[in-house]
Amino acid sequence: MFSQNTDSDELINNVLHSTESALNALIQLEQSLIKGRFKDGIVPYSVMCKTLVGQRLWSADMNHSGIDKNFNQISRTAKSIIEILQPYISNLEKLIAFDREISGEEMFWPSEDEIKLVEPDSDSEKVKLIFRKRSQKQMSYTSLRSELSWEKKRLDEALATMENKQGGITIVVSGSRKMISLL
Repeated sequence: MFSQNTDSDELINNVLHSTESALNALIQLEQSLIKGRFKDGIVPYSVMCKTLVGQRLWSADMNHSGIDKNFNQISRTAKSIIEILQPYISNLEKLIAFDREISGEEMFWPSEDEIKLVEPDSDSEKVKLIFRKRSQKQMSYTSLRSELSWEKKRLDEALATMENKQGGITIVVSGSRKMISLL
């Protein structure tokens, strides 16, 4: 990166110029997002997402496969948007740490816990992750299913493997409401 002959003042000037350029690029990105009213879209997109998840679950339960092409296209489009945005988010998350003392290892390598949270291996782990993300020990079956966007059969199979096991779940049915509790 720098030769050993480069003097300290030149190195400082290079880093100063580099950080100023980076700051200008980040400010431009931030301003573009503000001007594009990205924050204003959060609530409508959240409502749209919850509505679509409910519609997808209903459609699957009712075997309305004629709508599947629309849901599949929505899925492909969402994946494409994530592929565009995720590298930005991943890199920006590393920059957040600049306001405190950091280590190089912390900046570039995820911890074991982060790796486990990113891609759970099993459906049981995915269920546990929902509870951890929401910091709740209990939630309704319907809320859990909606959060996971799973069909009933898949959720029922995952819950059956977890029920009454160490570190698993318990299921309590009260009337027509089914509550899931993390042990």
